[in-house]
Amino acid sequence: MWDTSSKTKKKNATASQRGKESKLKGHAFEEEVVQLLRAMGHRNVVPNYRLKDSNGNLSEIDVVTGWVFKTYVECKKYDSKSVPLEDVAKFKEVLRMNGISSRRGLFVTNSKYSPRATEVGIRTIDGMQLDALRSRYLGKRTVWGRRLVGGSALCAGTYILATGLQQAGLAKSSKDWDKWMSGHNSRAWQQHTTGLVKQTVVQMRICAMHISSHVQGWLTKK
Repeated sequence: MWDTSSKTKKKNATASQRGKESKLKGHAFEEEVVQLLRAMGHRNVVPNYRLKDSNGNLSEIDVVTGWVFKTYVECKKYDSKSVPLEDVAKFKEVLRMNGISSRRGLFVTNSKYSPRATEVGIRTIDGMQLDALRSRYLGKRTVWGRRLVGGSALCAGTYILATGLQQAGLAKSSKDWDKWMSGHNSRAWQQHTTGLVKQTVVQMRICAMHISSHVQGWLTKK
């Protein structure tokens, strides 16, 4: 006689293990989408967002972003198959049951879509589009470039504020609300900022001339 019970247990254990692995991959993919949305400039990005319809039924959306006009994101990670029409249609139905327009929905996958899955009124991002967005917003150069620009802007703003209050004599007038209302302070700060920018440009040109002169001298000696 065949021992069917042991085979059944083995199949169930294998299926359970695959289910756990798939769930872990899904959570990791959702977290990746969260990081990408934040890098793209989205605000109030919330994973595992729960909705309750008029009948009290709960639904969970993978990611929701935005404050007033929210975007509802469904994430699907598939290793070897395309996203079927049923998955996208089901997501659209969940939104409809909660009174949410399909135009506010976004379906993201690392794979591709079956032919009709992109024709149900839900915006979609496939694997190729996702890779392009990763390169654009999550690349090392992009991240460090943004940090550099942000740091430079912070330093420039601090310098403009400090020199304006200490050297340009704008500290006293800046406390006068009437001068803000009349536009006097705005014009004064604008003139101060413009003056600093012009000074910086002049200094950069002088510096460039010095560098060019030194390079030419080095090349001549060589």
